[in-house]
Amino acid sequence: MDDDDAIIALKAGQLDGYMCCDPFGSIAEMEGFGKIIGTEWGAHVSDDLENGWGLHCGYFINTDFAEEHPELTTRLVLAHCLAIKYMYQHPYNAGMMFAAGNYCRLRSFCQVFAQ
Repeated sequence: MDDDDAIIALKAGQLDGYMCCDPFGSIAEMEGFGKIIGTEWGAHVSDDLENGWGLHCGYFINTDFAEEHPELTTRLVLAHCLAIKYMYQHPYNAGMMFAAGNYCRLRSFCQVFAQ
């Protein structure tokens, strides 16, 4: 599902949460049907958030889901954090899993990951 479809599904309550790049998370939060629960800036950002570069990527979840399942929401974020930690601590193994799951060669993945 691409980001355009995912934000519509989130708003309709058919999707509990998803990961995407902005502006989709900001739209969901601004319109009140979603909440940004984690971010990754990815670029140099000014400390002045009003005039800074803005959000790069995030982890977004339906507000109703977050309110109804706060413990599960916390566990989802923790699982994502642990996956990222594993990726940095075990880049070769993570690359093997990514390459197998996405049908690409490990060398291609490693070239992108090294950048």
